[in-house]
Amino acid sequence: GGSLYRYVAPKVNATKPAGEWNVVDVECRGPKIKITLNGQVIHDVDQSQVDKIKNKPLRGYFCVQNHGRKIEYRNLRMKEL
Repeated sequence: GGSLYRYVAPKVNATKPAGEWNVVDVECRGPKIKITLNGQVIHDVDQSQVDKIKNKPLRGYFCVQNHGRKIEYRNLRMKEL
């Protein structure tokens, strides 16, 4: 889990087994995207250097998704940097 969907695969699979909580930190500063999943950095990307996403907006909406199965979220927080 944790890909930049359709564009960049994660460096490692740090997802915990079903039934356990995952902790995800997403930090976006300009074109730099850093995603940490359960203490492991799975993305450290400069958007401007990846052809498939270099023209994507640097501002927009935050969303969470699943792929059709039951999923729960807790303690969602967003902080403007």
